[in-house]
Amino acid sequence: MSTMPQLSSARLDPVNRPDLLPSEKGLNVIQVEKFLTTGQAKRLDTLLSSLEKDTGFRVRVLCQRYPNTPGLAIRDYWDLGKEVCLFVPRRGGGMVLSF
Repeated sequence: MSTMPQLSSARLDPVNRPDLLPSEKGLNVIQVEKFLTTGQAKRLDTLLSSLEKDTGFRVRVLCQRYPNTPGLAIRDYWDLGKEVCLFVPRRGGGMVLSF
């Protein structure tokens, strides 16, 4: 007989911290946590702008570490609607994808 896993009783409250977002509008790469160098972030931002111009696909990158996150405020900053969001948490040097 197997048992079903128990749901966690921990609940993360929604976060809405627009103060963590840059005052400059239109950035494709936002670093709340500095995972990239300034040069890497600028280059990635330029590449993502070119990708959007050439294909129409919008790709955005948010470097954060919970609880230091803009949370819900990112929707307004990037004008997100029903887009698909891909989260890539950093865990112990490896990358884990989750949807």
